[in-house]
Amino acid sequence: MPAARVPHRPGPAGQAVATPPLTDGEGDPVQQARDLLEFGHAEEARSLLLQDVDGRPGQAACRALLGQVYANLGHWQEAEGWCQEAIHLDRLAIDAYYTLALVLQHQGRLDAALEAMRKVVYIDRHSILGHFGLADLYHSRGEWPQAFKALDNARRLLDVRSPDQVLPGSGGITAARLRETVVRQQRQWQAQANGARASKNDGKEWYP
Repeated sequence: MPAARVPHRPGPAGQAVATPPLTDGEGDPVQQARDLLEFGHAEEARSLLLQDVDGRPGQAACRALLGQVYANLGHWQEAEGWCQEAIHLDRLAIDAYYTLALVLQHQGRLDAALEAMRKVVYIDRHSILGHFGLADLYHSRGEWPQAFKALDNARRLLDVRSPDQVLPGSGGITAARLRETVVRQQRQWQAQANGARASKNDGKEWYP
């Protein structure tokens, strides 16, 4: 599930990775770093951003992307620190909140992760990954009604997207692929919820 892991993970060690093409962001270190990260060059992206961050003390985007880079490298403490710096500079830094939520979830800090992911959908109620991430967090906490509602919100948003559209921040996942995942997840969770309801035998409705 994309929401359960940080996007843009680097490939396996030793695996050949394509070289990113030149983009309109040529000359913009943050955009260059995004391109590098998209193609799996996390170390190069980190070096570029660390050179740039000192020259842009007030730029939240650079710090938010550094948070994602460090998360992809598995450096959770550094990732959290950079995300927090970005949020301190910009309370609407949605990418920082999203990465922070995934980092906290990975560390098992579900309450804090849920709070961060809620900020994502508060800033942008049309954030598909935000709703999908909320669903995963609610499910991890055993909050079935909220999990189903968030997953349904993600599906509804995906229904109006072009199937071939790549979702921003997803690491190349298309709307069609994520929708398939959402539908499959809904069925699996429904079966789990029905099983839990049957075992308790209390007649409680988990999902309409």
